[in-house]
Amino acid sequence: MKKILNTVFLLSVGAIPLKSQDAFVQVIHACADTQADSVDVYVNDKLTLDNFALRTATKYLNLPASTYQIKIAGKNS
Repeated sequence: MKKILNTVFLLSVGAIPLKSQDAFVQVIHACADTQADSVDVYVNDKLTLDNFALRTATKYLNLPASTYQIKIAGKNS
């Protein structure tokens, strides 16, 4: 009987629609390269973080769930 209840529970959980439309993203600069004391971060070819300093982090950003192209460049690029 216990086995049947576990199966029913798993089927019930699997039937719950999951519609995640947001992603929570945090950017952390932890590259210890001396030439990367700050960097520029581009998202989909748009400058998003200008001169982002080493050992810093952003707050969690709530973004639409999707595919993004991330590029990292030297400061003042």
